[in-house]
Amino acid sequence: MQFGLAEQGVYSMLMIGLDIARHARLSPGLLAIEDSIRSAIETGDRVYDFTIGDHPYKLQFGGEMIPLEEWRRARTLRGHAAVLAIAVLREAKRKLKPLLTRARNARTAEPRA
Repeated sequence: MQFGLAEQGVYSMLMIGLDIARHARLSPGLLAIEDSIRSAIETGDRVYDFTIGDHPYKLQFGGEMIPLEEWRRARTLRGHAAVLAIAVLREAKRKLKPLLTRARNARTAEPRA
């Protein structure tokens, strides 16, 4: 079962619900998506949006990754402080993540005595 929304020529896939374990070898999820894409084309949708997530199956259908953007607008002094704090934390996380990953990889690569 697959759910989505269609509006102004854009179909947005929201959820796939299947008993994957029981039917995994038959790829029911991929078949449901294929059927959904075919239906979207037949109804004239110009864009099929897989929505958020970088799951590998999306590439099987020719999906391209488009980075999500965030936009915040503060209306109070407290809101401005929150927006600034969020920006600082996100930037710190972005800069620290590669360093932490390298440190973790180095630690696991070291032979243990």
